[in-house]
Amino acid sequence: MNLADKNIINYIKKKKQEEETYWDFKNLNSKDSIYYAHSYPAKMVPDMQAELINIVLQNDSSIKNIFDPYMGSGTILIEGLCRNLDTIGIDINPLAYLMTLVRTTKISISLLRVKSDKLLNLINNTRNVKDFKFDGINKWFNDDIIHQLSRIRYCIMQENDILYRRVFWLAFAEIVRLANNSQKSTFKLHIKKQNIIESFQYDCIKNFSKQLEKDINSFDNLYRDFNIKNKTRVYLGDTIKVMSDKRKFRDCSVDLIVTSPPYGDNHTTVTYGQFSILPLRWIDINDIKSNMDNSILKTLTEIDKESLGGTNYSIDVIYNSNILKKSKTLSSTFDALVKAGEKNKARKVASFYIDFYNSCVELSRVLKKDKYAIFTIGNRRVNGEVVRFDLILSELLSTLKLKRIYDFDRNIPSKRIASKISRLKNNKPVYSIQTETTLIFRKRWERYSICIYNSKKCEK
Repeated sequence: MNLADKNIINYIKKKKQEEETYWDFKNLNSKDSIYYAHSYPAKMVPDMQAELINIVLQNDSSIKNIFDPYMGSGTILIEGLCRNLDTIGIDINPLAYLMTLVRTTKISISLLRVKSDKLLNLINNTRNVKDFKFDGINKWFNDDIIHQLSRIRYCIMQENDILYRRVFWLAFAEIVRLANNSQKSTFKLHIKKQNIIESFQYDCIKNFSKQLEKDINSFDNLYRDFNIKNKTRVYLGDTIKVMSDKRKFRDCSVDLIVTSPPYGDNHTTVTYGQFSILPLRWIDINDIKSNMDNSILKTLTEIDKESLGGTNYSIDVIYNSNILKKSKTLSSTFDALVKAGEKNKARKVASFYIDFYNSCVELSRVLKKDKYAIFTIGNRRVNGEVVRFDLILSELLSTLKLKRIYDFDRNIPSKRIASKISRLKNNKPVYSIQTETTLIFRKRWERYSICIYNSKKCEK
């Protein structure tokens, strides 16, 4: 353990000694903040992540970039830019990509106000727009809402500048989410009762105007701390595939990793894809990313299928992967589920960790020697038993030259995710995680292992 490790640990301990609930961060940022302008599942706590980043920066002045391989709504990238760091992020979800891309691209606030006024005027004076259509639209949206959303969509597409169209699409996505017929108590798509649907009324145009104003104010506040000189690289796609491209991610090229990965496969934890799919169906996907492969949007669950753990591997594949040999905790969990007659659940758990481990192989490769990787994770339940992600993570990363320096738990006092994220077949609710664990790792130094970065040797 080096001096920086000790300083980081002592700071975390001191804050907890001074105030037992300090790391819970009960008092979050103002609702005017960029972080609260749009809904997204299981958001990170920006105040807490900012403090962790600050602690590391205070003890390592050589850090120039920060990387979040599962970036979600872009919390880490925003905090990095506000600290004059180059930022890198990846997500497979096109809505997360759009959200982060918009938030990390600085535009003119004055011009945004002019364009917003022009857009709203166009919406209010446009009539007889042909209703937009896609499979299932009449199930998820009432006729009047389809008319309103079609008007807004048509008018957004009249904007010539894609940077500002993206801002408008992001505001529009929030209105689509609020105006659809899915229950809001869960991230999965569950249709409301018919009598509720029939009585539901929502003024999309009025609320779109309010959302745009909210967004403009939040961007204006953000840009006061935003350094446009720093570079941002945001990638849409599978984390493993994107990172494995060594033209984009060279060996030993990342100074600091801060992230909160999924806690399990999306289908049985947080269905990020189902949460996002209806807004994505309304948005012109070419404005999200030109020549984007829209196959990931072909079904309501495709994003979740393509995410970590989305493929349920066979028992043979699981054993041949050696994932169970890399973690005693995972092996015990797997065996217990099989013994309980829950072989399919055991496969799902192991499948997630196969994918997750493969992404961590790339994370270890791109992280520089003696640099930190900070993970915030939760321990979910499977078949009523807790899956110790914190222990599994430490065991897996120890095989990749990442040494655990410290970890600590925190409560989640302000619910950033729904209290019930899904239901079992017997209709009993699956309750969301109430605590999180933050684990700090440092990449170990090995004298004879080297990699090449920018034509210079760097010890791994």
